[in-house]
Amino acid sequence: MDMDMEDIDIGPTLWGAHVTENKPAPLEAGDRRLTVFRATLEKGNKAQLFLSIKGEKYALGTLAKDGKEHTKLDIEIFEGTDDVSEVSIVGDGTVALIGSYSPPLFNEDDEDDFGSLSDFDEEDEDEEPEKN
Repeated sequence: MDMDMEDIDIGPTLWGAHVTENKPAPLEAGDRRLTVFRATLEKGNKAQLFLSIKGEKYALGTLAKDGKEHTKLDIEIFEGTDDVSEVSIVGDGTVALIGSYSPPLFNEDDEDDFGSLSDFDEEDEDEEPEKN
């Protein structure tokens, strides 16, 4: 049996990025789901971590050599989402981000397997009301 490796879903694959004050990390899921789950201060003394959503920056926390050097994150970017654009830092540090890509939660084949909501509506229209 010949199989094309592109057709096989092998599950999650690792993702990583280095962030500096001059080099933010774009978050792009493509046709998969991206989960960023850890940030670690690799170099420098301090880095304040930010997440940009639709052009607005939100502070995630501060990593420091003399304090907390890593933090757990749970940032999920779903396939086809453009709302979250990047992770950036302010400070002299370099932050390593670690995450993974996963298969999309839903894909185009799901509708074929389960039908769509419009299929249920069509069935209801075909039924005649009961008469008493």
